[in-house]
Amino acid sequence: MPEDQPDTLLQLGNAAVVLQAGGEERRFKVDTANLTPRGQHSVRLTFQGPHASVAIELPRVVFWRLTTVFHERSAAADFGGAKPGRRPRGKRS
Repeated sequence: MPEDQPDTLLQLGNAAVVLQAGGEERRFKVDTANLTPRGQHSVRLTFQGPHASVAIELPRVVFWRLTTVFHERSAAADFGGAKPGRRPRGKRS
């Protein structure tokens, strides 16, 4: 992410953040996610809602790995375990 690139704001729709601490669970609605570069080595991901917000700061390399894992798992779920870009083999009709 280049330093001169503006923040990335994503509309989330119907989403929630769940915080767990000391056996207590709190949920709150979030409307947007904002991805902001923090210097040369980290990023901040902020979830904002009407009543609260929460931010996570991660090293960029960790963030890249995390997004790669999310992408691979969601693609595998979408394609039934097949690699994206390949059609599952089966009977032709």
